[in-house]
Amino acid sequence: MAKPYPKEFRDDVVAVARKGQASLSQIVKDFGISEGSLTNWMKQADIEDGKRPGLTEDERKQLREANKQRRKEGRRFNVQSSYRTFHFS
Repeated sequence: MAKPYPKEFRDDVVAVARKGQASLSQIVKDFGISEGSLTNWMKQADIEDGKRPGLTEDERKQLREANKQRRKEGRRFNVQSSYRTFHFS
């Protein structure tokens, strides 16, 4: 998986794109990024600013942590269940 661009870089590119002084294709060329990346960054910036529905970065982080914890609890339950089945059957 490719290493993500730093947040400051993404924020700067989005700010330049929002100014509207250059086309998106020119911004993509100038910063050496893909058009898809810029589109995604702009969508996420709109979500963060409350201009578009969706999960903010903080909400995504909380959801990832909750899912991680749930998977961990599920594994713990499975191990305990198989232990009981094996030792007490």
